[in-house]
Amino acid sequence: MITASGVAAVMDLIASGTLGGFRYMAIGTDSTPTASGDNALGAEVRRIDCTATPHDDNVLFTGVFPSGSNEEYLGIREVGIFNGPSGVSGTVMLLRETFDPRDKTRYSELKFEVTLTLPVRNV
Repeated sequence: MITASGVAAVMDLIASGTLGGFRYMAIGTDSTPTASGDNALGAEVRRIDCTATPHDDNVLFTGVFPSGSNEEYLGIREVGIFNGPSGVSGTVMLLRETFDPRDKTRYSELKFEVTLTLPVRNV
């Protein structure tokens, strides 16, 4: 069993970059359900730097796709957290989530907050 302090240490390592630097968030348009064998988004359209904030039993990843750019993405249905920028070989996807479609026009901001939680069991 992983202890509560062990989980907190792992969350801190993930957020700090010591365990591969999971500091990149990607969005895509694929709605295929998530699976433990996923290695990439189904249809990635953009990847950005994100922040990773550790807490006792989780890490909160926050990514903002800003307004004012000429970027427009319609039908965003998936988000993933990675340890490297797009196009770098050997990049690891930490997690992937799917959701109802969202649009990002060049005049709107699209913000995602994704929480990774490791369960702590009491026995």
